[in-house]
Amino acid sequence: MRLRGLIFAGMLLCVCGCSTIMPYVPGYTQDPPELELGRTLAGYGRVNAWAIDKDTLIKDIRACDRYGVDIYPIEFLSGAEYSPYGNQAAMKKTEECYKAAIKECRARGMWLFVSFANSNTGSGKYGDKKIPLSKMGDLINWGIDVVKKEGPDNVLFQPIGETGGSFNSSLEARLVNEFGPRGFKLVNNHGSRPNHKPGWAKWNAWHPWKVTDNVPRDQIIVSDTSTIIQQLCYGLEGKGKPDTAKAWAKDLKNKGVPAVVFYHFKYPSHDEPTIRAMGEAVK
Repeated sequence: MRLRGLIFAGMLLCVCGCSTIMPYVPGYTQDPPELELGRTLAGYGRVNAWAIDKDTLIKDIRACDRYGVDIYPIEFLSGAEYSPYGNQAAMKKTEECYKAAIKECRARGMWLFVSFANSNTGSGKYGDKKIPLSKMGDLINWGIDVVKKEGPDNVLFQPIGETGGSFNSSLEARLVNEFGPRGFKLVNNHGSRPNHKPGWAKWNAWHPWKVTDNVPRDQIIVSDTSTIIQQLCYGLEGKGKPDTAKAWAKDLKNKGVPAVVFYHFKYPSHDEPTIRAMGEAVK
């Protein structure tokens, strides 16, 4: 059941008096804020470790809601221990966590930013197990079914992160055809820093190298390169630096980008100070 507009506003006034704060309403879908130029949404997510522990994931999303962070990004296929790679237990856990994440985001009027697969899979970098996406057909089919089954509401869907290579480009095209007609809002990240937006995409995502990069104003900015991750965190896989994150996000808010997203790489624990910093930066 979806709550919208004046009907829901009237319900809130009845329940909450003059308050305009959106309450948590289990079982309902609240629309997330639209992405638009000149009004910046903040994002934060433990993108590779999001499905290690469901309780920590829920704690993250609820803190995002509390501090005004409207986007939670995940790398879907690298959900459990950085990638299920066909492991049945990890796949089950990933599906369980995905259902929990989308339920929480919908009830709180947030976006779940789903990067389905990553072009770096198989590269051997950062603990990758050197299995390319071209060898992961069963896992890809399973993932498509899981995401489809939960539907498009409150989902920003990026088919491939940093798309490159013939197989990954063909997989991107397949995912566009699978999810676009079903109402998913699609995000393009071809080549990591795309310089044009394809017709199928609602938005581009763009990955800066440094906090000082002159980023394009009309794209979702995601801190998904090793250099900027280490500027924003204590090491590549470390805790976030709230003051640095806040200054970076605030600078991009002043530029008017539609969204600035903190990509917390392989970090397994809840990091409330960083979440809070991202929310405060866009107020």
